[in-house]
Amino acid sequence: MQHLKTLMIGLHISQNCAWSIHIDIVCKKVAPVCYCINQLRNIVSEQILVMYYFAHFHSVATYGIAVWGASTESERVFRLQKKANITLPCTLLLNLLTYAKTELFTNTINSHHTYNTRNDKILEIPRHRMAKYQQCPKYLAIKAYNHLPNTIKNYPTKRFKIELKKCLLNKCYYSLNEYYFDRL
Repeated sequence: MQHLKTLMIGLHISQNCAWSIHIDIVCKKVAPVCYCINQLRNIVSEQILVMYYFAHFHSVATYGIAVWGASTESERVFRLQKKANITLPCTLLLNLLTYAKTELFTNTINSHHTYNTRNDKILEIPRHRMAKYQQCPKYLAIKAYNHLPNTIKNYPTKRFKIELKKCLLNKCYYSLNEYYFDRL
């Protein structure tokens, strides 16, 4: 049996730094919610259904998503979320991209000089030696931000969030790879 460590309230990780235990716990909590949503779909209004989803599924499934959302185990939660019909990968992207815009924007590739170039909004990816680093929130945030078109990157933070939400709702991604392969 894997030994369990609690990182912070509600996040669980095994000693081998895997998220399988946390994903198991999340899936056990949200699977019944998917069933209820399907049962309620023909009984209540869409507005009540959305409120139920956000209260019982979204709040559980998105807690700490920036940390565990890129793990290979996360696909299990994303599949359950498809049954609820609102995408978690878009929530992960919104979380990562907002973090990149507000916290990481100073580390652009062109921060070494003052010239304006077409790549002046591209964030520099820190050097790393381990593939595991590519699953950390900072790396994912930079990679996702660099994929955005400059038209969205150029907006001030408040407008950036609004336009980003519109884009993500319009595209409705079911995986991070789907986002990376999309020509925005």
